[in-house]
Amino acid sequence: MATSRQEPVHIDTAADHLATYAFDKGGLTEILSRIPASEGTDRVGLEYEAQLLKIITVGWGISYFMEGRGEKQALVKASWSGIQAFSQNLDSVTSMMTGTQIDYFQTIRQRLDTYLTALRQQPEATDPVAVFGPTYAECCGHADNVHVIMAGNRVFSGTLQAVREYLVHIAFESP
Repeated sequence: MATSRQEPVHIDTAADHLATYAFDKGGLTEILSRIPASEGTDRVGLEYEAQLLKIITVGWGISYFMEGRGEKQALVKASWSGIQAFSQNLDSVTSMMTGTQIDYFQTIRQRLDTYLTALRQQPEATDPVAVFGPTYAECCGHADNVHVIMAGNRVFSGTLQAVREYLVHIAFESP
């Protein structure tokens, strides 16, 4: 997701790029393919939770890497608005196809609360990956599966790195 842009980027454009990246399934299949099939894991469930983790990590990463920057609040707000819009589109498509109403953004918020609670419960953790990977495995119902924990670590770390690289290589337009 890194960019080589040198020209300033509008907050809304950056937010759109980040929200689009959050929903991009690229890389998730490769990460999940490293889990041995013999582990008895539900691949659909693992992918569903990995997608949620990626979305959450994008939002969390923006807040983390934008700390101390004047554009932080505007970018956080615009990014979460973009994520909410993507979620509503997903809700509409799912509803039309299945006849079932869902609230994907509510699911994202609930899962975000799960991860933030895990972080608060482990204040001694110096690296958030030590919390996010195991929490991902718990959400998948495989808290003791090292392969699932490592998959969560990879999703979190890779996403966080991509967000950081993107934010490092852009400048924001003046309002």
